[in-house]
Amino acid sequence: MNKRIAILLAGVCIGANVHSATIELRSMARLDQGEVTLGEVAHIAGDESEDLANTVIADSPADLIGSVRVGELAQATFRLQLESAGINLSRHAVSGGVCVIRVLGESGSSDSEKVETEADKPTESHVEAEDVAASSVREHIVGALVRKLDIDTQSIRVRFDERDAAVLNQSTWGLRVVCLVESSAGSGIRGSRMMVRTRVYAGDRLAVEERIAVHVEVHREVLRLTRSVRRGEAFASGSPELVRLWESAGAPGALRTLKSDSGVLIARRSLEAGEVIRERDIEIPIAVKRNGLITVVVMRGGIELQTQARALEEGKIGDVIECQLSRDRQPFLAEVVGIGRVAIIQEEQNELASAAGTEGGAE
Repeated sequence: MNKRIAILLAGVCIGANVHSATIELRSMARLDQGEVTLGEVAHIAGDESEDLANTVIADSPADLIGSVRVGELAQATFRLQLESAGINLSRHAVSGGVCVIRVLGESGSSDSEKVETEADKPTESHVEAEDVAASSVREHIVGALVRKLDIDTQSIRVRFDERDAAVLNQSTWGLRVVCLVESSAGSGIRGSRMMVRTRVYAGDRLAVEERIAVHVEVHREVLRLTRSVRRGEAFASGSPELVRLWESAGAPGALRTLKSDSGVLIARRSLEAGEVIRERDIEIPIAVKRNGLITVVVMRGGIELQTQARALEEGKIGDVIECQLSRDRQPFLAEVVGIGRVAIIQEEQNELASAAGTEGGAE
């Protein structure tokens, strides 16, 4: 009996020494460049806690989260790093889920914090978006706008309503943020206001839900006239130049080239020198005139056949118009594909292919 008790007591003593320390992965950590010690990413208690805290587990934060400024360190990766550092995991209790790690700059503060400081100033100046991971609601919103507009971070600048500062400046460490960019609430040449529905989750709990108004400008390449152009004139006569300008995100679409499948582009209205050429200013010229002779193209068995016909109505490239063969009073439909040229649409091909072959011939 005494022998059995002694064995049990020995077992208890051995079990008590199995976990000499507890190592709990932190939920978040801020790391400088350089070596990473265990104490920087984990809470440690028990025997050897001081020695463990000073143990180097990585040569740099990149060994833990890769070459990013903000990343997640999962427990599985964490345990591998501990083993690589020579820590005997069988002697310690390791716990914790995921640690969000943010890598600081040389000055000890992150670049995103510098951006946020500028944004907090009560001025009308624009906040430039930085190519960094977000640590505040403000930065999450800017990131969502960059993705929505499909531009780089150097080509956007935003201005918030500082009445939303309490939400915008909220730290998102350990939180999940979802930003949905809605359609513009108001737009124009001089300004654009976009709405971003923002939700912040703490675990599964919705902590914040707000619709944030943002004024957005985008740096774009546009064509700008150097000479005035009158209505009906070709834009080329205005000697347009390609320049980069800051415009509101809601500004009407601007042209970057005058090349077009529709041929020469002409002005729908008169424009002055210095104005940007926009899609709404473009007039596609008439490619086929009413009662004019046209070339009809028909595809038959992979061979292109052509014949002459008369247009019964005018049309621009892409329009479907009525045409008529000279010897046939029955009109047919064709699509305008070029200056003085039309192509038979599918429904008409069988009926007219033989006529085209008789009058025109294969090319």
